[in-house]
This record gives sequence, C-alpha cells and structure tokens, in this order.
Amino acid sequence: MLPANCGSRACAAVVADAVKLPLRDRAADLVIAFMCLHDFDDMSAAVGEASRVLAPGGHLAVALKHPHVTAKLAGTYAAERRYTADTMRKAGLTMTYAGLHRPLTAYTAALAASGLVIEAIREPVKVDGDSVTMPFLDLLARRP
Repeated sequence: MLPANCGSRACAAVVADAVKLPLRDRAADLVIAFMCLHDFDDMSAAVGEASRVLAPGGHLAVALKHPHVTAKLAGTYAAERRYTADTMRKAGLTMTYAGLHRPLTAYTAALAASGLVIEAIREPVKVDGDSVTMPFLDLLARRP
C-alpha cells in the first residue's frame, strides 16, 4: 500500500493482513487484489475489508485464476476445495503451489455482501496455436 500523496516520491510500503488493513474507513480510491483472493482462507472477510477502506465511488480491481482452471485442479466446480497445482524443483529446492478453488458465485456473492457493485467481468483469452484458453478472470467492483 502506498499513500495517495506519494506522487513520484519514495514512500514506505506497509505489509498487513488482508482482513485487518491499517487504513481508516473510506481512505482509498482503489484497492487491487492481484492473484490472491483465490488463496485467502477467508476471502469474504478480505473483500469486506477492501470495501470498508474504499471511499464512495472507489473501486476494487480483482484478477484471479479462472474458476474453470482451478476446478480442473480441484476436481469440482460447484464446491470450494483445496488443490495442489504444481511442484517445482530448482537449485536443490522444492516448492509446491497450492490453492483453493471457488466457483464464480463465491466471488460475486462476497462482493455483493460487502456492498460493492460489479461493473465489469472479463475473461482474457490466451491463444496458443490452435488452443484457446481463459486462464484468468478480472472483476471490477465499485463502492456506491
């Protein structure tokens, strides 16, 4: 998080829990949740906290793995379920990527319950030769 008055100056960054942001109510014009909501244990609380810090007319911009992608990894679409996506080995180290699949309605319900209005849902398309996929989902919501 960077204070709005930073401009081109160097500013301090703050590391905080997504469900307990160290900002006053209605302090932000924009909150960005980039590739993280699908991994939060309490995604609804994080969305609620984003809504709390948004000023009227402020936006929450969300990018996440498309639920169709995570459903394949989790073996279901309709239910929330944890999955292991991939294990990588490099330079003698091993890292396993895991996540939590949620259907699209889990995200839209969290936005609505937090008083946010969805303005846009995008499914960017990735074309690789003859293969077309939608690996990501973008949501834009506004605080009325």
